Amino acid sequence: MKVLITGRDGFVGVHLDKYLKERGVEVLKGNPDVMEIQGLRLDVDAVVHLASITDNGAFLKDPLAAYGVNVTGILNTLEFCRINNARMVFLSTSGVYRPKSDAVKESDELAPHNSYAMSKLMGEQLCARYCEDFHMPVTVLRLFNPYGPGQQGRFVVSYIFECLNKNEIPALRTPNSRRDFIYIDDVCDAVFKTLGLQDAGFDIINIGSGAPVSIVEVADKIYALYERQRQKPLEVQSGAAVDDKIPFIYADVGKAGERLSWKPETPLEKGLEKTLRHLNRQR
Repeated sequence: MKVLITGRDGFVGVHLDKYLKERGVEVLKGNPDVMEIQGLRLDVDAVVHLASITDNGAFLKDPLAAYGVNVTGILNTLEFCRINNARMVFLSTSGVYRPKSDAVKESDELAPHNSYAMSKLMGEQLCARYCEDFHMPVTVLRLFNPYGPGQQGRFVVSYIFECLNKNEIPALRTPNSRRDFIYIDDVCDAVFKTLGLQDAGFDIINIGSGAPVSIVEVADKIYALYERQRQKPLEVQSGAAVDDKIPFIYADVGKAGERLSWKPETPLEKGLEKTLRHLNRQR
């Protein structure tokens, strides 16, 4: 199988490239520009579309540019797939869901909570339209909160690790909110199994751990890895929500088990340990 990855140099892309190659998948070289990809002619079986602007602040600063990459980019990539007769695997986000107090299913109500999530939902809708109009096989994987070695920026896990490495107290926006953290190798395994699907049509599948955990619990687990006890309360950003009743966002992964024979294999503690080992090797 020959696979093209857009956004190959990002956090998920770097891990996915290595994971697929180790399993005998031929990953095409290069990192195509999604604003120009539609005109390429390549011998390829599938495209994994990762390239996107993930910083919501970019949508507020320059919405035309940010939506251009995320919406026009997926449209161009779909056109590339149509012309080259390739399967599309599109990585979307759990941010498209309306929060609720139990696990979210793929059929649950959608209410994107920011511009980034809205752009991903628009991408999903374009995928569904291309599948309907051109009989293109498309699978959307809605990722929950991926984490692991090499992640950078103000993502929860990488941010807390960064703070502890600097002996700083993490300042969290919603410390009591519960989220679904999924280790990067499990994400890559889900993509690998999706590429093995033979059926046509359009489908959406949740990829998460299925286990909600509060952000403050994640912080405490990371503190424990450093053999530290939290002596001071975590700082909370000004104006942040601190209500313990903040709705959950975590995945019902039943469909992933049925469609992909996939389940998350990495407990949070083990994934955090692997992430710390990587950080220690980088020092």
